[in-house]
Parts: sequence; C-alpha cells; structure tokens
Amino acid sequence: MNTDGRNLACRVDSNQTALTQCLCFWLHRCLSPTSPLLSFRTTQYACALLHYLIPKQGSGKELSIKLQQLEANMSAGRKLLRLGSSVDAVQAARRSAVLRDPVLRLCLTGVQLSRAVSYLCDNVVWLCSVGAGLDREAWSRCSSRWYLLSLGLSLSRDLYQLVCLLRQAGKEGPSPQLPLSTAPTWAQPVDRVQELVTLLYRGLRDNPPLLLDLTKNLCDLPLPLDKLDVYRSSTGLGALCGLLSSLLSLLTLTHPPLRLQP
Repeated sequence: MNTDGRNLACRVDSNQTALTQCLCFWLHRCLSPTSPLLSFRTTQYACALLHYLIPKQGSGKELSIKLQQLEANMSAGRKLLRLGSSVDAVQAARRSAVLRDPVLRLCLTGVQLSRAVSYLCDNVVWLCSVGAGLDREAWSRCSSRWYLLSLGLSLSRDLYQLVCLLRQAGKEGPSPQLPLSTAPTWAQPVDRVQELVTLLYRGLRDNPPLLLDLTKNLCDLPLPLDKLDVYRSSTGLGALCGLLSSLLSLLTLTHPPLRLQP
C-alpha cells in the first residue's frame, strides 16, 4: 500500500513538472514573435507564480529550483533586451510633447522620460550582473523609483481621461434624481454617490482601452512599491500582478484598437 502511494505521488509530481515546463515553453514560444521583452516578462512572472504555488519539499524542490533559475534568467534577459530602449522612450517623449491637451502632454511626456531613466538604470544593473564594480542594489532601487514615477503619471493620465468621460456622460444624459421636495436630506448625498458610480461604470464599460490601461497600471503598482519597501506584498501577489499586467499588455499589443490613445 505504501509502495503504491509512493508510485502515485511520483506520477503526480512528474505530471506537475511536465505541465509546468510545457506552460513556460508555450508562453515563451507564443509571445516571442510578438514582443521579446513581453515574452521574457510574462515567462518571468509565470515562473515566479508557479514557484510560489508548488510545494518546496520532496520532488517539488528540484522543480522549484529550476523555476527560480528560469525566473532569474528571464529577468536578466529583459535587462539585456532593454539596451537602447531609452532612445525609443525619448523619441516617444518628443512625440508626446506636441500634444494639444496640456494635461496629456505633461503626463505622457513625463511617463516616457521616467521610463527612459528607468531603462538606463536597468542597463547599469545588467552591467553589474556581468562583473561591473557598481552597487547593483542602489541602481535597482533607483530604477524602481523612476518606474514608480512613470506609473504615477500613467495613473494620473488615466484618471484625467476618466474625469473627461464622466463630464461628457453627465452632459449627454444626467441620471434622474428625486425632486428636492420629496427627497429626504440624508438621501441627497446617497443619490449623488449612486449617480457618480453609475457614470463611472458606464464610462469604463464604454471605453475598454481606458479600463485595460487603468487595470494594467494598478497591477504594476505593487512591484516598485515592494522593491522600495514602501508597501511589502507577498511574493505570490507580486507575481500574480506582474503576470496579469503582462497578459493585458499582450492583449493591447495583439489588438491595437484596445490600446489607449493618445
């Protein structure tokens, strides 16, 4: 009976290992033709999430070590592929600087410039990994600070466009309210909150690109906060948020109409 149990456990662990390896291979092969950086990022966080979920004892220990090594390789590969990304970000900032809307111009230009500095810091981190005598941890924290700034500006842009949608929706069709003579005093603030929630729901429902971009930025937010020790989150939560953000980026990349413009 004990022998049968051990054989069954071995078969389960073997199936789990094969399933995990197939998942990582499928993610890498499917995403590589679309975007190498996105391929590495998605695979990295998928490995991190699987490493968090699988047991660390018995035969799962070996798989856990392999996933951890693959995650580290994907992270190093992303930093290597980012060589030259700062130039692309600066060019995107120059295009954003000519937008007519001053708020969008400020937010989008700041986002691209912050990303350019973050990419430069990531390049230095990669140089540290290949033997450069620099403080890797300090440069990594510097990259996280600029990345957090870019996320803050991206969220500001999302909130600005959301406010514009709410104003437009309020002008086009305000929701009916109770007459002041029949509505009790305590009910008026409640009605206003309900009206705001309704307009918010309709605005996000009718604008999927804004909803996706807002969700993606919110998913990315715990990553730099954790690295900077501002808000400590679990490894599983960080991996899940990173994976969701990567999948949403893949969705907007493969379906351009879902990409938020400008």
